Amino acid sequence: MKTNLIRENGQVRVQTTYNSEFEKRANENDYETCTLVVKNKDKGGDDSIELFGRTILRAFGRKSEIQLGEDIIWISGVKKTTGSEKNWGVIIVNGTFEIQNFPIERTKFNDVQKAIQEGWCEIKVTETITETKRSKAEILAEISTLEEKLANLKAELNNL
Repeated sequence: MKTNLIRENGQVRVQTTYNSEFEKRANENDYETCTLVVKNKDKGGDDSIELFGRTILRAFGRKSEIQLGEDIIWISGVKKTTGSEKNWGVIIVNGTFEIQNFPIERTKFNDVQKAIQEGWCEIKVTETITETKRSKAEILAEISTLEEKLANLKAELNNL
């Protein structure tokens, strides 16, 4: 099997022919996460605001409702759209929010470290997440086991 490693923007991308075992192992995530608490932040953007590679909030038009990004918990501050109908954007004024499920390894990056040093970002350690996608065979085996248990329960119920 031929594998190519391609370096882009300080990251490595793996390019290879399809391999089911590789896909299974690549989908296994076992990493520690934390919550980043961002305090009293002012920030603006076009249709969305991103921080540390995560979408904090976004809107789809000048008068649309602002939507929080995935794993963002809003605590306080102002979040709104601003500008004209054609040239609009979103802003955060004095915003305090949490970015949950943030990989601890990512907190070692310069942008997060700088924010911590400047005092507007803190790390709250949470838990270890182990997320493994099961194969079709594993799911079918569990279904079979559950169907057997269900049949036994039905038989027990009929004997009452």
